[in-house]
Amino acid sequence: MLHIVPLSLYQYIGGPQFNSLYTYSEPLLWMSSDPVAIDRLLFERINALRRNNGFPEIKSLPSQLPFAASLGLGTFDKERIQIKQIEAK
Repeated sequence: MLHIVPLSLYQYIGGPQFNSLYTYSEPLLWMSSDPVAIDRLLFERINALRRNNGFPEIKSLPSQLPFAASLGLGTFDKERIQIKQIEAK
């Protein structure tokens, strides 16, 4: 199974209501067979944007990530996540 996440537009603060003031866009498409790893990397990405825009980081890792890893659904340990960048042609 392949999980695909476009980073064409995402909100890094607020919610659940949409607020265009706190959105970011990147010309990237993330794909992985590990949905937990994608969520972990997105958590890091959102915290970086929060920090860079003067907002406090979300301190605690969402509890569903280690729980999902304990069920064998993927990994949440950043040190074990391998990232490969592939250029579109």
